Amino acid sequence: MKKLFGKLMLASLIIMPLLLVVACSSDSTLDSENADSENEEENNNEQTNNDEEKSITVAINSDIQNFNPYTNQTVDYFIIRYNLFDSLVKFDPTMNIVSNLATDWNKVSDTEYTFTLEENVEFQNGQSFSAADVKYSIEMAQDEDNASFFAPYFADVESVVGDGNNVTIHLSQPNPALLSNLTSFPIIADGTLDELGSNPIGTGPFEFFSWSSGDKIELKKFENYWKGDTTNVDKVVLRPIVDSAVRLSNLISGTIDVVNSLSPNQMAELESEEDISLLQPVSSNQTALVEVVLKNNEAFQDPRVMQALTHALDKEAVKNNVYQGYGKVLWSPFPSNNFGYKEGVEYSFDLDKAKNLLEEAGYGSGLSFSLILPSGVSHLEQIAVMWQSNLNSIDVDMEINTMEVNSWVDQYIERSYEMTLNFYPQAGNDPSTYANQILLPLAQNSMVDPSQMVELIEKGASTADESTREEIYSEIQDLVNETGVIIPIVEMPIAAGVANHVSGLEFDPTSVLYLDKVQVE
Repeated sequence: MKKLFGKLMLASLIIMPLLLVVACSSDSTLDSENADSENEEENNNEQTNNDEEKSITVAINSDIQNFNPYTNQTVDYFIIRYNLFDSLVKFDPTMNIVSNLATDWNKVSDTEYTFTLEENVEFQNGQSFSAADVKYSIEMAQDEDNASFFAPYFADVESVVGDGNNVTIHLSQPNPALLSNLTSFPIIADGTLDELGSNPIGTGPFEFFSWSSGDKIELKKFENYWKGDTTNVDKVVLRPIVDSAVRLSNLISGTIDVVNSLSPNQMAELESEEDISLLQPVSSNQTALVEVVLKNNEAFQDPRVMQALTHALDKEAVKNNVYQGYGKVLWSPFPSNNFGYKEGVEYSFDLDKAKNLLEEAGYGSGLSFSLILPSGVSHLEQIAVMWQSNLNSIDVDMEINTMEVNSWVDQYIERSYEMTLNFYPQAGNDPSTYANQILLPLAQNSMVDPSQMVELIEKGASTADESTREEIYSEIQDLVNETGVIIPIVEMPIAAGVANHVSGLEFDPTSVLYLDKVQVE
């Protein structure tokens, strides 16, 4: 069952970063010379049409064509998913699980959870929220015909029963990640799935108003929001602007109020802007990493070789030069806010030590291998070039092959490469997510004998006792460190740029921007 989770989600872990890449690296569909003036005129018109109406404009990387929260997993859609819909529980800004549509919950046993639901909650179509909606939502996500990427989250759910404001979820086996999974799962109104693609209906603070393809998406304040009048913003306008430079110039000029995806260079540039603030979470769930197919190069199967290659990767220089000093150097494959995270052995930058290890392993006279990259991902390209230069100085020839995205995806799925650089935006803070989506498919196709890794991953995903789980994930991190199947590099910085007249936004480590408390002067 857990293997199925890994296979089903493999496409997801590729698609999410690449959709972000394509959005950030493509040419803008707007004329960059005219974008500022056109947006400014319309933005002014929107804000002055009604003296009483307050609005904010948020730039997103690309247009949203599909509004179904169970099939759209792009990063740009997050602002819809988390502000039009609610989940039973949610993460607070420091990644603690807190109540949302469920006021409280109880783990009756390893395979039974009960939830008490908020009363007097209304959907944006006027339907009343109840246990029936929770049951409907999970069953719709489980149904293979609906092709929901949430399906693997509920592979262990045997039944959902309840009435009124009480719900019980029965599992076929322990799933300690259930609550973490539920934080990102939107509850939909009973019977509405078929219309969500064009008319999203949830219980969140804003409701869908209109969509003009390629131009804008308008959300309006939901007057019957169950938490009350939490924001003074009447309308949110989402502007798809593909070119990141145009997004930034619009923010600086004042025609855009929020840009929710900034590169490190843009973060550094905005530090000097008096009218704009950087909004950053306390940590980041996005990690940059090297994935290694150990069995595709005999040398990689010697841990001394992998240690040598890691000693030649200057992670501090990557952080400072590629990510402008933002982010955090990683020695564990897991993001630092994950359950069970521990600092791994630091293979500090040391070319002499790297050279000695290669000589001990019998590769003192040279070593050659290739590293593949998807085109258009500048930060990964910079890391590759920096690493290549260091390796050259110890007689290691790393050939960098940059290829069109679809070709990279083909090789990634087939594991026909030797090494690749990747970045992964993990949802939630349970390490089973990372282990199943990244480690499991890689280990099964990379390690000469993956049995130990596979067994640990499966145990970690189904063991209920927290202390035992912590020991399991400690072993997994040690095994990654020993084999070099993954070389973690940095916890990548994420940030939004926000005009100073806008306040109350919350940004969590999974790149979710919450609008429920937003205020505009």
